Amino acid sequence: MLLKNRKFYYLIFLSLTITTIKLIYSYTRKAEVDLPKVEIGEIKKSQSKKNIANVSFSPNGKYILSWSHKHARIWDLSLNSIAELQGYQGKIYKASFSPSGKYIATFNSDKSIRIWDIYGKQIAVVSGQYNQLDPTIFSLEKNYFLTIPEDDPNTAIIWDLAGRQITKLQGHVEKINSARFSNNGRLIVTASNDGTARIWDLSGKQIAKLKGNEKPVYDASFSPDNQRVLTTQRVLKRSLSDKSASIWDLSGKQLTTVKNSKDNVGFYEAFFSPDGKYIITTTIEENEANIWDLLGRQVSKIEDREENIFDIGFNSKSNIAITSFKTSQEFKLWNLSGKSFKTIPGMYNDISNASFSPDGKYLVTSSYGPGRIYNIHLWEISTN
Repeated sequence: MLLKNRKFYYLIFLSLTITTIKLIYSYTRKAEVDLPKVEIGEIKKSQSKKNIANVSFSPNGKYILSWSHKHARIWDLSLNSIAELQGYQGKIYKASFSPSGKYIATFNSDKSIRIWDIYGKQIAVVSGQYNQLDPTIFSLEKNYFLTIPEDDPNTAIIWDLAGRQITKLQGHVEKINSARFSNNGRLIVTASNDGTARIWDLSGKQIAKLKGNEKPVYDASFSPDNQRVLTTQRVLKRSLSDKSASIWDLSGKQLTTVKNSKDNVGFYEAFFSPDGKYIITTTIEENEANIWDLLGRQVSKIEDREENIFDIGFNSKSNIAITSFKTSQEFKLWNLSGKSFKTIPGMYNDISNASFSPDGKYLVTSSYGPGRIYNIHLWEISTN
Protein backbone atom coordinates (compact mmCIF):
# COMPACT_ATOMS: atom_id res chain seq x y z
CA MET A 1 0.00 0.00 0.00
CA LEU A 2 2.83 2.34 0.93
CA LEU A 3 4.60 1.56 -2.33
CA LYS A 4 1.48 2.40 -4.33
CA ASN A 5 1.13 5.76 -2.54
CA ARG A 6 4.76 6.57 -3.31
CA LYS A 7 4.22 5.79 -7.00
CA PHE A 8 1.07 7.92 -7.01
CA TYR A 9 2.84 10.95 -5.52
CA TYR A 10 5.78 10.40 -7.80
CA LEU A 11 3.53 10.48 -10.86
CA ILE A 12 1.86 13.67 -9.63
CA PHE A 13 5.28 15.30 -9.05
CA LEU A 14 6.49 14.19 -12.47
CA SER A 15 3.36 15.51 -14.16
CA LEU A 16 3.65 18.90 -12.43
CA THR A 17 7.33 19.13 -13.34
CA ILE A 18 6.64 18.42 -17.02
CA THR A 19 3.79 20.95 -17.04
CA THR A 20 6.05 23.60 -15.46
CA ILE A 21 8.80 22.96 -18.02
CA LYS A 22 6.29 23.29 -20.85
CA LEU A 23 4.96 26.57 -19.46
CA ILE A 24 8.47 27.99 -19.07
CA TYR A 25 9.38 26.89 -22.58
CA SER A 26 6.17 28.35 -23.97
CA TYR A 27 6.77 31.66 -22.18
CA THR A 28 10.37 31.78 -23.39
CA ARG A 29 9.31 31.07 -26.97
CA LYS A 30 6.64 33.77 -26.76
CA ALA A 31 9.18 36.25 -25.38
CA GLU A 32 11.50 35.46 -28.26
CA VAL A 33 8.67 35.94 -30.75
CA ASP A 34 7.75 39.25 -29.10
CA LEU A 35 11.30 40.61 -29.44
CA PRO A 36 11.42 43.50 -31.89
CA LYS A 37 12.77 42.38 -35.24
CA VAL A 38 15.36 45.01 -35.89
CA GLU A 39 17.45 45.39 -39.01
CA ILE A 40 20.30 47.86 -38.98
CA GLY A 41 22.56 48.73 -41.87
CA GLU A 42 25.26 51.31 -42.44
CA ILE A 43 24.20 53.78 -45.12
CA LYS A 44 26.85 56.52 -44.83
CA LYS A 45 30.35 56.95 -43.51
CA SER A 46 32.62 59.97 -43.28
CA GLN A 47 36.30 59.97 -42.42
CA SER A 48 38.44 62.78 -41.08
CA LYS A 49 41.90 63.30 -39.67
CA LYS A 50 40.42 65.73 -37.16
CA ASN A 51 39.43 64.26 -33.82
CA ILE A 52 35.77 63.21 -33.47
CA ALA A 53 34.94 62.12 -29.92
CA ASN A 54 31.22 62.84 -29.70
CA VAL A 55 28.31 62.84 -32.14
CA SER A 56 24.64 63.73 -31.67
CA PHE A 57 21.52 64.39 -33.71
CA SER A 58 19.82 67.77 -33.61
CA PRO A 59 16.38 67.64 -31.93
CA ASN A 60 14.72 68.28 -35.29
CA GLY A 61 16.65 65.38 -36.82
CA LYS A 62 18.10 67.45 -39.67
CA TYR A 63 21.71 67.79 -38.58
CA ILE A 64 24.53 65.99 -36.79
CA LEU A 65 26.99 67.68 -34.46
CA SER A 66 30.47 66.22 -33.93
CA TRP A 67 32.97 67.60 -31.48
CA SER A 68 36.12 66.93 -29.52
CA HIS A 69 38.38 69.16 -27.45
CA LYS A 70 39.87 70.73 -30.57
CA HIS A 71 37.14 70.65 -33.22
CA ALA A 72 33.38 71.03 -33.66
CA ARG A 73 31.60 70.47 -36.95
CA ILE A 74 28.01 70.38 -38.26
CA TRP A 75 26.90 67.77 -40.84
CA ASP A 76 23.78 67.10 -42.85
CA LEU A 77 22.20 63.63 -43.03
CA SER A 78 24.32 62.76 -46.06
CA LEU A 79 27.37 63.42 -43.86
CA ASN A 80 28.33 66.45 -45.88
CA SER A 81 30.11 69.01 -43.74
CA ILE A 82 28.05 72.20 -43.42
CA ALA A 83 30.30 74.22 -41.14
CA GLU A 84 33.21 74.08 -38.72
CA LEU A 85 33.03 76.22 -35.58
CA GLN A 86 36.06 78.49 -35.47
CA GLY A 87 37.20 81.47 -33.45
CA TYR A 88 37.25 80.13 -29.89
CA GLN A 89 40.30 79.88 -27.64
CA GLY A 90 41.47 76.73 -25.87
CA LYS A 91 39.54 73.47 -25.72
CA ILE A 92 35.85 72.67 -26.14
CA TYR A 93 34.51 70.99 -23.01
CA LYS A 94 30.99 70.42 -24.31
CA ALA A 95 28.79 71.24 -27.30
CA SER A 96 25.05 70.88 -27.72
CA PHE A 97 22.18 71.80 -30.02
CA SER A 98 19.30 74.02 -29.02
CA PRO A 99 15.92 72.20 -28.86
CA SER A 100 14.91 73.85 -32.14
CA GLY A 101 18.08 72.60 -33.84
CA LYS A 102 18.89 76.11 -35.10
CA TYR A 103 21.72 76.94 -32.72
CA ILE A 104 24.72 75.33 -31.03
CA ALA A 105 26.36 76.23 -27.74
CA THR A 106 29.96 75.43 -26.88
CA PHE A 107 31.63 75.72 -23.50
CA ASN A 108 35.32 76.39 -23.78
CA SER A 109 38.39 76.14 -21.57
CA ASP A 110 38.64 79.94 -21.53
CA LYS A 111 35.40 79.81 -19.44
CA SER A 112 33.33 81.31 -22.22
CA ILE A 113 30.04 80.09 -23.61
CA ARG A 114 29.64 80.73 -27.31
CA ILE A 115 26.45 80.57 -29.37
CA TRP A 116 26.58 79.63 -33.04
CA ASP A 117 24.08 79.22 -35.85
CA ILE A 118 24.10 76.02 -37.92
CA TYR A 119 26.25 77.70 -40.58
CA GLY A 120 29.07 78.24 -38.09
CA LYS A 121 28.50 81.97 -37.47
CA GLN A 122 29.22 83.02 -33.89
CA ILE A 123 26.35 85.17 -32.63
CA ALA A 124 27.04 85.60 -28.89
CA VAL A 125 29.79 85.17 -26.30
CA VAL A 126 29.37 85.15 -22.52
CA SER A 127 32.57 84.98 -20.45
CA GLY A 128 33.35 84.04 -16.87
CA GLN A 129 31.18 80.91 -16.67
CA TYR A 130 32.00 77.44 -15.35
CA ASN A 131 30.96 73.99 -16.48
CA GLN A 132 29.06 71.29 -14.64
CA LEU A 133 26.64 68.79 -16.22
CA ASP A 134 25.27 71.22 -18.78
CA PRO A 135 27.26 74.31 -19.66
CA THR A 136 24.19 75.80 -21.26
CA ILE A 137 20.70 74.64 -22.15
CA PHE A 138 18.48 76.56 -24.54
CA SER A 139 14.84 77.42 -24.12
CA LEU A 140 12.58 75.82 -26.72
CA GLU A 141 10.05 78.64 -27.21
CA LYS A 142 12.27 81.60 -26.45
CA ASN A 143 15.81 82.24 -27.55
CA TYR A 144 17.30 82.13 -24.06
CA PHE A 145 20.14 80.19 -22.48
CA LEU A 146 21.39 79.59 -18.95
CA THR A 147 24.78 79.98 -17.29
CA ILE A 148 26.26 79.68 -13.80
CA PRO A 149 28.80 82.45 -13.21
CA GLU A 150 32.21 81.55 -11.87
CA ASP A 151 32.22 84.37 -9.31
CA ASP A 152 28.71 83.57 -8.00
CA PRO A 153 28.08 79.80 -8.32
CA ASN A 154 24.95 79.95 -6.14
CA THR A 155 23.17 81.87 -8.91
CA ALA A 156 21.97 81.00 -12.42
CA ILE A 157 21.59 83.66 -15.11
CA ILE A 158 19.22 83.77 -18.10
CA TRP A 159 20.60 85.43 -21.26
CA ASP A 160 19.17 86.14 -24.68
CA LEU A 161 21.00 85.19 -27.86
CA ALA A 162 22.53 88.65 -28.15
CA GLY A 163 24.36 87.99 -24.87
CA ARG A 164 22.15 90.35 -22.86
CA GLN A 165 21.34 89.35 -19.27
CA ILE A 166 17.59 88.84 -18.75
CA THR A 167 17.36 87.89 -15.06
CA LYS A 168 19.05 86.03 -12.21
CA LEU A 169 17.79 83.00 -10.33
CA GLN A 170 18.75 83.63 -6.72
CA GLY A 171 17.90 81.60 -3.61
CA HIS A 172 20.33 78.70 -3.39
CA VAL A 173 22.79 78.98 -0.50
CA GLU A 174 25.41 76.67 -2.02
CA LYS A 175 26.82 75.95 -5.46
CA ILE A 176 24.41 75.12 -8.30
CA ASN A 177 25.37 71.90 -10.08
CA SER A 178 22.96 72.06 -13.02
CA ALA A 179 20.35 74.39 -14.51
CA ARG A 180 17.92 73.34 -17.24
CA PHE A 181 14.87 74.64 -19.07
CA SER A 182 11.67 72.66 -19.34
CA ASN A 183 10.92 71.33 -22.82
CA ASN A 184 8.28 74.01 -23.40
CA GLY A 185 10.75 76.70 -22.34
CA ARG A 186 8.54 78.16 -19.60
CA LEU A 187 10.28 76.88 -16.48
CA ILE A 188 13.80 76.25 -15.20
CA VAL A 189 14.97 73.70 -12.65
CA THR A 190 18.22 74.08 -10.74
CA ALA A 191 20.04 71.53 -8.55
CA SER A 192 22.38 72.55 -5.76
CA ASN A 193 24.78 71.36 -3.09
CA ASP A 194 22.38 72.88 -0.53
CA GLY A 195 20.25 69.71 -0.81
CA THR A 196 17.47 71.27 -2.87
CA ALA A 197 16.29 71.54 -6.43
CA ARG A 198 14.20 74.60 -7.29
CA ILE A 199 11.73 75.40 -10.07
CA TRP A 200 11.62 78.96 -11.47
CA ASP A 201 9.70 80.87 -14.12
CA LEU A 202 11.34 83.06 -16.74
CA SER A 203 10.96 86.18 -14.60
CA GLY A 204 13.18 84.63 -11.93
CA LYS A 205 10.33 83.86 -9.51
CA GLN A 206 10.75 80.65 -7.51
CA ILE A 207 7.77 78.36 -8.13
CA ALA A 208 8.67 75.38 -5.94
CA LYS A 209 11.44 74.01 -3.75
CA LEU A 210 12.16 70.29 -3.96
CA LYS A 211 13.59 69.55 -0.55
CA GLY A 212 13.89 66.77 1.99
CA ASN A 213 17.39 65.78 1.00
CA GLU A 214 20.38 66.38 3.22
CA LYS A 215 22.81 65.40 0.50
CA PRO A 216 23.77 67.56 -2.48
CA VAL A 217 21.46 67.37 -5.50
CA TYR A 218 23.71 66.64 -8.43
CA ASP A 219 21.30 66.98 -11.34
CA ALA A 220 17.67 67.86 -12.09
CA SER A 221 15.72 67.64 -15.34
CA PHE A 222 12.13 67.87 -16.58
CA SER A 223 10.16 64.98 -18.05
CA PRO A 224 9.30 65.27 -21.75
CA ASP A 225 5.72 66.36 -20.87
CA ASN A 226 7.08 68.99 -18.42
CA GLN A 227 4.93 67.61 -15.58
CA ARG A 228 7.66 65.94 -13.51
CA VAL A 229 11.21 66.56 -12.38
CA LEU A 230 13.90 63.92 -11.94
CA THR A 231 16.70 64.58 -9.45
CA THR A 232 19.80 62.61 -8.51
CA GLN A 233 21.79 62.91 -5.30
CA ARG A 234 25.55 62.94 -5.10
CA VAL A 235 27.37 60.98 -2.44
CA LEU A 236 30.57 62.93 -2.04
CA LYS A 237 32.51 59.98 -0.61
CA ARG A 238 31.99 57.95 -3.78
CA SER A 239 33.25 59.79 -6.82
CA LEU A 240 30.79 60.12 -9.72
CA SER A 241 28.14 58.06 -7.92
CA ASP A 242 24.58 58.99 -6.94
CA LYS A 243 22.77 56.88 -4.36
CA SER A 244 19.21 57.57 -5.51
CA ALA A 245 17.01 59.22 -8.12
CA SER A 246 13.69 60.85 -7.19
CA ILE A 247 10.64 61.94 -9.18
CA TRP A 248 8.71 65.08 -8.14
CA ASP A 249 5.66 66.97 -9.34
CA LEU A 250 5.80 70.70 -10.10
CA SER A 251 4.50 71.65 -6.64
CA GLY A 252 7.56 70.09 -5.02
CA LYS A 253 5.87 66.87 -3.86
CA GLN A 254 8.11 63.81 -3.98
CA LEU A 255 6.31 61.07 -5.92
CA THR A 256 8.78 58.19 -5.75
CA THR A 257 12.45 57.28 -5.36
CA VAL A 258 14.47 54.59 -7.10
CA LYS A 259 17.57 53.10 -5.53
CA ASN A 260 20.07 50.50 -6.52
CA SER A 261 19.40 47.17 -4.81
CA LYS A 262 22.98 47.19 -3.56
CA ASP A 263 23.46 49.76 -0.80
CA ASN A 264 27.09 50.45 -1.61
CA VAL A 265 26.53 51.08 -5.33
CA GLY A 266 25.11 54.32 -6.66
CA PHE A 267 24.01 55.65 -10.03
CA TYR A 268 26.36 57.28 -12.48
CA GLU A 269 23.51 59.05 -14.27
CA ALA A 270 19.72 59.00 -14.48
CA PHE A 271 17.43 60.37 -17.18
CA PHE A 272 13.92 60.09 -18.62
CA SER A 273 13.37 58.01 -21.73
CA PRO A 274 12.36 60.15 -24.73
CA ASP A 275 8.69 59.12 -24.39
CA GLY A 276 8.70 59.92 -20.65
CA LYS A 277 7.46 56.45 -19.65
CA TYR A 278 10.69 55.20 -18.10
CA ILE A 279 13.70 56.22 -16.05
CA ILE A 280 17.08 54.91 -17.18
CA THR A 281 19.93 54.70 -14.68
CA THR A 282 23.49 53.59 -15.31
CA THR A 283 25.83 52.02 -12.79
CA ILE A 284 29.45 51.86 -13.78
CA GLU A 285 30.60 49.78 -10.80
CA GLU A 286 28.31 46.91 -11.79
CA ASN A 287 28.53 47.32 -15.59
CA GLU A 288 24.78 47.69 -15.82
CA ALA A 289 21.91 49.97 -16.72
CA ASN A 290 18.43 49.71 -15.23
CA ILE A 291 15.05 50.69 -16.65
CA TRP A 292 12.34 51.77 -14.18
CA ASP A 293 8.71 52.78 -14.54
CA LEU A 294 7.44 56.05 -13.06
CA LEU A 295 6.27 54.27 -9.89
CA GLY A 296 9.84 53.30 -9.14
CA ARG A 297 9.46 49.65 -10.13
CA GLN A 298 12.37 48.05 -11.96
CA VAL A 299 11.28 46.99 -15.44
CA SER A 300 14.52 45.38 -16.54
CA LYS A 301 18.28 45.36 -16.21
CA ILE A 302 20.85 45.65 -18.98
CA GLU A 303 23.95 43.88 -17.77
CA ASP A 304 27.10 42.47 -19.25
CA ARG A 305 29.52 40.66 -16.99
CA GLU A 306 32.38 40.76 -19.47
CA GLU A 307 32.29 44.36 -20.66
CA ASN A 308 32.12 47.89 -19.27
CA ILE A 309 29.13 49.87 -20.53
CA PHE A 310 30.70 52.97 -22.03
CA ASP A 311 27.61 54.70 -23.40
CA ILE A 312 23.85 54.12 -23.52
CA GLY A 313 21.07 55.55 -25.64
CA PHE A 314 17.34 54.85 -25.67
CA ASN A 315 15.03 54.68 -28.66
CA SER A 316 11.40 54.94 -27.56
CA LYS A 317 10.06 54.48 -31.09
CA SER A 318 10.98 50.80 -31.07
CA ASN A 319 11.56 50.26 -27.33
CA ILE A 320 15.20 49.38 -27.73
CA ALA A 321 18.32 50.56 -25.97
CA ILE A 322 21.87 50.63 -27.26
CA THR A 323 25.08 50.26 -25.31
CA SER A 324 28.67 50.54 -26.40
CA PHE A 325 31.56 48.57 -24.98
CA LYS A 326 35.00 50.09 -24.92
CA THR A 327 37.19 46.99 -24.89
CA SER A 328 35.53 44.91 -27.61
CA GLN A 329 34.68 47.87 -29.87
CA GLU A 330 31.06 46.90 -30.40
CA PHE A 331 27.52 48.12 -29.87
CA LYS A 332 24.69 45.95 -28.57
CA LEU A 333 20.96 46.47 -28.97
CA TRP A 334 18.66 45.44 -26.11
CA ASN A 335 14.90 45.14 -25.63
CA LEU A 336 12.98 46.27 -22.57
CA SER A 337 13.24 42.84 -20.97
CA GLY A 338 17.00 43.37 -20.75
CA LYS A 339 17.91 40.83 -23.43
CA SER A 340 20.55 41.64 -26.02
CA PHE A 341 19.24 40.70 -29.44
CA LYS A 342 21.63 42.31 -31.90
CA THR A 343 25.30 43.24 -31.99
CA ILE A 344 27.01 45.73 -34.25
CA PRO A 345 30.55 44.34 -34.52
CA GLY A 346 33.53 46.50 -33.80
CA MET A 347 35.47 47.33 -36.93
CA TYR A 348 37.76 49.97 -35.49
CA ASN A 349 40.10 50.55 -32.60
CA ASP A 350 37.93 52.77 -30.45
CA ILE A 351 34.16 53.36 -30.28
CA SER A 352 33.30 56.77 -28.86
CA ASN A 353 29.54 57.18 -28.58
CA ALA A 354 26.17 56.78 -30.29
CA SER A 355 23.01 58.83 -30.76
CA PHE A 356 19.53 57.90 -32.02
CA SER A 357 17.67 60.29 -34.31
CA PRO A 358 14.48 61.74 -32.76
CA ASP A 359 12.25 59.67 -35.06
CA GLY A 360 14.12 56.47 -34.20
CA LYS A 361 14.97 55.72 -37.83
CA TYR A 362 18.69 56.40 -37.68
CA LEU A 363 21.69 55.89 -35.45
CA VAL A 364 24.93 57.83 -35.65
CA THR A 365 28.15 56.50 -34.12
CA SER A 366 31.74 57.66 -33.98
CA SER A 367 34.92 55.62 -33.93
CA TYR A 368 38.67 55.92 -34.19
CA GLY A 369 40.36 53.81 -36.84
CA PRO A 370 43.81 52.80 -38.00
CA GLY A 371 46.11 55.52 -39.29
CA ARG A 372 44.64 58.13 -36.92
CA ILE A 373 41.46 58.33 -38.97
CA TYR A 374 38.24 59.36 -37.22
CA ASN A 375 34.94 58.02 -38.51
CA ILE A 376 31.27 58.95 -38.37
CA HIS A 377 28.85 56.16 -39.29
CA LEU A 378 25.19 56.67 -40.10
CA TRP A 379 22.97 53.60 -39.68
CA GLU A 380 19.39 53.03 -40.75
CA ILE A 381 17.11 51.16 -38.34
CA SER A 382 14.02 49.27 -39.42
CA THR A 383 11.65 47.38 -37.11
CA ASN A 384 8.63 45.19 -37.70
